[in-house]
Amino acid sequence: MSNNHLSDEAIQSFLLEDSCEEVITSHLAVCADCKAKMYAYKELTFYIKKLEPETVPFNVSEIAMQKIWASEPKRSEEFGLIALLAFLIMGSFVLCYPWIKPAFRNWNTSITPFAFVTAVSISIYILADLYRQYKKKITMIFD
Repeated sequence: MSNNHLSDEAIQSFLLEDSCEEVITSHLAVCADCKAKMYAYKELTFYIKKLEPETVPFNVSEIAMQKIWASEPKRSEEFGLIALLAFLIMGSFVLCYPWIKPAFRNWNTSITPFAFVTAVSISIYILADLYRQYKKKITMIFD
């Protein structure tokens, strides 16, 4: 092993006392290059341990969380609106069923529920998107 030098990982492991193999200690006793590397790493770890942790006069995570909370939309408001819109659309379809029924009379019975659910879903999505755009514009105007 005297012709091959120790790897940086082996020297660092030896310094941090993770490894205490006889091969490493015997190599360090005869190899001046690896011994110099070991002393350089020893000095480096000494100065790293001497460093004071950087202190910040304010809590960065607190500020970041406040900004996140302020920018998040209020989910309960949107959910309530979507539920209300769904209820109104379903109610209007139920009330208008006598007039809608003749339009679907000639359709295949498996297509009718699909068309109905699709129409309701699209209506809810469009109305919710309109509401979201409205809220965004209001916050832009008043903020």
